Amino acid sequence: MQFPVCLPNNKEVMVKQILLKDMKCLSLYAQSSVSQFLKFLESFIITKNLNALEKFLALLLVRKYCVDDSISIKAEKGSVKIKLDHILDNIGNIQDIKQTVTLNDVNFVLNYPTQFNSGNYDSMLTVIESIHMGDDQITLAELTDNELNKVLNTLPKKLYSYLEKYAKQNKQYFTINFWKGRERLGIEEASLHLLSPEVSLLLARLFDMVNIETYCDYIFILSQRIPDANFLSNCTMKDLDQFLVLYQQENRRREEAAKNPK
Repeated sequence: MQFPVCLPNNKEVMVKQILLKDMKCLSLYAQSSVSQFLKFLESFIITKNLNALEKFLALLLVRKYCVDDSISIKAEKGSVKIKLDHILDNIGNIQDIKQTVTLNDVNFVLNYPTQFNSGNYDSMLTVIESIHMGDDQITLAELTDNELNKVLNTLPKKLYSYLEKYAKQNKQYFTINFWKGRERLGIEEASLHLLSPEVSLLLARLFDMVNIETYCDYIFILSQRIPDANFLSNCTMKDLDQFLVLYQQENRRREEAAKNPK
């Protein structure tokens, strides 16, 4: 099922539900290939031509609605849950940092990175949003992997210094601030640079939650109450966790009724 989410910059983005069967696939991809994992994960974003920050925020919202509305982090005083809404509020709005560089009558529009860093190419090059040559325009987000590599390999060397300068000037906007430090709870401040491969690894950790064993546990336990494995596989984890709560409550009521017959 598709549904809209609203980003901090008020842009509406269409996404689709991540189901239990999808979570199993994501875990398999996360264990084998970061680039394949990202490609599959981004397929749940329907709206096209988003930059990497917009994609990241959209995926946090997908996780909120389909998986869990909080994440657990390790702190000095034990595991602490942080709401995704708190993280989204802390990241804040998306600023307008678009800039144009002209070299040899070719205009290069620079903006937030178009791709996550999966190690396939120099992430600095992904700040190029589009290339304009007369009436022709190339939008990098619309290219296939092969087309993107061909374009990146033919960029003028002189452009690199402009890209580095642009990234340095906008370092504060390329830094994702997740939460501030909380000394009382032993939580350190957390942030990542948008061009860092750590962002891709973080997404993998956020969605790598259902291995084969976990998948089978969900199906086996809930099929005792809902004997339709296909239906369960096509539910979100958030729905399944709610089913588990209801199932456990029902079992407790039965046990109490058995102990105290009328």
